Amino acid sequence: MGKDRVFKVQGGEAFEHPMTVDECLALAGDPIGIAQAEVHAAEVARRLAPWGAPIPMRIAWRVIDPSRIGPAKDPARSLIQRTLFADAVASAEYNRAFTQSRTAFKSRFNVRAEARVDFALDAAWRAVGGRLALPDGLVPGPLPNPFEPLLAIWTLGYALYAIRRQGLTLLAPAIEGELRRE
Repeated sequence: MGKDRVFKVQGGEAFEHPMTVDECLALAGDPIGIAQAEVHAAEVARRLAPWGAPIPMRIAWRVIDPSRIGPAKDPARSLIQRTLFADAVASAEYNRAFTQSRTAFKSRFNVRAEARVDFALDAAWRAVGGRLALPDGLVPGPLPNPFEPLLAIWTLGYALYAIRRQGLTLLAPAIEGELRRE
């Protein structure tokens, strides 16, 4: 997907290259991490497909203030979260893991509350072994855990913002922001 990479600016317009020096610095400063985040993001989309997520055609990057980085806005992810919360075992594990997440989950940058939610959702998923009912009611057996590659993106210091058919959007923190390496 690397050759199908675009860069988005506020307002959603896509360009073939970063538009500002700050965007260039944020993205060129970690080429290996950027490539790994793209691989993990494609894997998240693949693992969310049984839940209705589209398979994106390209990857878009946005460089934003780190304080604005948030979790993926994806209906399939929200559906999984609701399904996990409806299961007593998964819900209890979510609560336990979220409480421990501040010290248990490590990232290249300060851990954000949104990453801690995904950490806890991963624990809830593992508690039920991925045996969840799909939207059509089928329980096909263990499904691949979408939170593993999502946590890998957070660990690299990036965030998956959206999964759409036209592309998935990854967020990179602006260098000039409040990044503090641990």
